Amino acid sequence: MTLSPKQNQPSIDFSEQWRVFEAELRLDNHDLDVYRQDLRGSRAYILEGRVIKAQLNSELFRSTEFYQNLKQEHEALRWVAGDRRFVQSLDYCERDIYRYLVLERVPGVQLGERSYTVSDALVIIIRLLSIGISLSVKRMVHGDMAPHNFIVSHGRFVTLIDFGLAQKAPFQICLWRNLIARGTLNGKRTFPISGSIVRVVEYTLPPSWRARYRKILGIAPYKAHAPSTSVAASSPRRSIGDDE
Repeated sequence: MTLSPKQNQPSIDFSEQWRVFEAELRLDNHDLDVYRQDLRGSRAYILEGRVIKAQLNSELFRSTEFYQNLKQEHEALRWVAGDRRFVQSLDYCERDIYRYLVLERVPGVQLGERSYTVSDALVIIIRLLSIGISLSVKRMVHGDMAPHNFIVSHGRFVTLIDFGLAQKAPFQICLWRNLIARGTLNGKRTFPISGSIVRVVEYTLPPSWRARYRKILGIAPYKAHAPSTSVAASSPRRSIGDDE
């Protein structure tokens, strides 16, 4: 099977496989919002307060980091089960032709989509710090603490989502990586994906303050990463199930 040079992904139609998947889960009887569909054998659905992330079990995708992230996310969410500061996993299943993860749908808006009063910003910052410290105590690096992965709901409650890049690591590395900056492990850049609590605090500030905040920290404006081209795709990662 050849790959498209432009996208480095299979240029093939998997519509029939998706039709089988939706029929087996009886999704074809519902009005679905398919909010992501790409050529990496992946789709995500919104259905009745749930998010369903699905992937086709094809040899074309098994060597990619994107394919491995779904099971990685399932394993990571077991470590934060019951803690409402983190998105909760409801179900995970693997079949011969597909795998899927069912998550709760977190109500609210992405961090930074709204402006906040000073008091609201302080509450949100405290909750962001609480999230980063809690993950570090669990010896887990989230790996993608970007503003769009923090959902702020009514009452200024903050929920962290998208654990597909989460990794286990020693507490000190987790604390540094989750709260402050990029890090290294054994001389290798094992956590290259942008984002930390200090980084996303910018998005609690008024827009007119953000450039000054970046200048003080010496950081550039945030840019969303592309997982398929990230160096993480070629870097060894510790499984969530590995012992320290």
